[in-house]
Amino acid sequence: MKRNFRYGAYEYEYELISENRKSLKLTVMPSLGIILRAPVDADDQRIKRFLEKKWRWLEKQLQTFERYHKKSYARSYISGESFMYLGRQYELIVARGEIDSVGLVRGKIRVITSLGASKPEYTKMLLESWYRNRRNLIFRDSYVKCLGSFDFAASPKFLIKEMDKRWGSYTNAGNIVLNPRLIEADKRAIEYVIVHELCHASVRNHGPQFISLLNEKLPNWREVKDRLELRHG
Repeated sequence: MKRNFRYGAYEYEYELISENRKSLKLTVMPSLGIILRAPVDADDQRIKRFLEKKWRWLEKQLQTFERYHKKSYARSYISGESFMYLGRQYELIVARGEIDSVGLVRGKIRVITSLGASKPEYTKMLLESWYRNRRNLIFRDSYVKCLGSFDFAASPKFLIKEMDKRWGSYTNAGNIVLNPRLIEADKRAIEYVIVHELCHASVRNHGPQFISLLNEKLPNWREVKDRLELRHG
């Protein structure tokens, strides 16, 4: 449930999740999303007091992640930078060679480029092409695997498309859409997103029927979802 919290001149949107718990817990995702987990019987006054006490911490966390976003998106595509792939962080190594190639070598992404390290735009093109090829292969294999848990008369089609705030989506046209950035997460997270969207092919909302179906198809989905949001949100 989306709610708003105002403190002085500041206003925040957060997601309220009611659970069988005794205390309130506030989490700021790397994506700048705010999640408040609260006991089922927590009233508005208790929630408001808790958020007011946490305001300084909340603002500090948001500023920290904002600074991280500015740094992480300013890629130079030079040796020493870090890139995520299937849940692991890899150091980029750029070297000159006669034949262009990209591969994983002992915890590093090694790019061999015929134009040398002085042409980062070419390194970027090579690396993005490698990511695109890996995405197409891994997403397809994961999709086929997850589809085996369902019994559709006609299987939904899956597409890859950039999205600002979602890892996946089920469209009105009946297609499963995956965010290309999902290749940064591990395979369990990729499969969770796919299963989540496949469940939407049967239940369009996030009500009890949807949760029941998701529990049936992927019993540990909450753990995988939390890890995905905390590490890559």
